[in-house]
Amino acid sequence: MVLGKPVIATPYSGVTDFFDLNTGYPVRYRTLELTQDTGPYQAGSHWADPDVDHAAERMLEVVERRDEAHAVGRRASEDLSRRLSYAAVGKTLRERYEEVLRTVRQGQLGGRL
Repeated sequence: MVLGKPVIATPYSGVTDFFDLNTGYPVRYRTLELTQDTGPYQAGSHWADPDVDHAAERMLEVVERRDEAHAVGRRASEDLSRRLSYAAVGKTLRERYEEVLRTVRQGQLGGRL
């Protein structure tokens, strides 16, 4: 996405922080519960099972509407460049550190630190 390439993905889990109709091509999915451990994912975990036919439609859409796909990729790149700039990441880290410090000072961690 940062490179400006159009991305086709399921809008599930962490990707939803930066992936939507303006920055990519979401694919329909259904949520599955894993019945056995799969790589780092334990049985009982949930993940998105993509609608493969819809993913294929999205691929055709990107190919057939190249100008639109280029614009989507450009928007994604600009959005992520803003979100992941040194200033933006530094601000987020500072806010998080300040939140942790407030919690520690108020004694609300209960010995978890």
